[in-house]
Amino acid sequence: MVFEDVNINFRFPPLQIVFTAHLVLSSWAMLVDWVPLAYPYYNAFFLAVILWAMMKPDAAEPVWLAIVINIFGLITDIIILATSFAPQNRRTFYEQGLLATFRFSGTMCCFNLILRVLTSLLLARTIKERGGDYGVGGPFSANAGPTYDRVEEPTLPVAQPKAYQSS
Repeated sequence: MVFEDVNINFRFPPLQIVFTAHLVLSSWAMLVDWVPLAYPYYNAFFLAVILWAMMKPDAAEPVWLAIVINIFGLITDIIILATSFAPQNRRTFYEQGLLATFRFSGTMCCFNLILRVLTSLLLARTIKERGGDYGVGGPFSANAGPTYDRVEEPTLPVAQPKAYQSS
């Protein structure tokens, strides 16, 4: 069967907590349409990679990818809050009667931003537990990949030539 090698193991509570918290907070941040379209995309990619990390409990690569997406999301969240949570948007939502929802949505985006810092620390610990290291480039460095022990060829005893005997 195609999925025989997939070990579905959802018994890793820290990643489950991260997945649930980010799912709830990013959903609440999108209650009203003040966030740009990039926000749901990178949050969806992040959640998908967290699911992948839960499905592969021994692999460090999905966790590395989650850290990269999380750091990108942290920077992008700051930019989104600085540019999209502007006074002219507040006025528009006040006129529509959605000012309280707009404030709640922005607050949840701030909480999601704060949680991203804690998530990065948790993911770094998860990489350490899975046998990864904190190399400069992680899995993206030039030294990444499997390492092999240099094993010398076994030395065989040299066969002694027998003298040619003619009868």
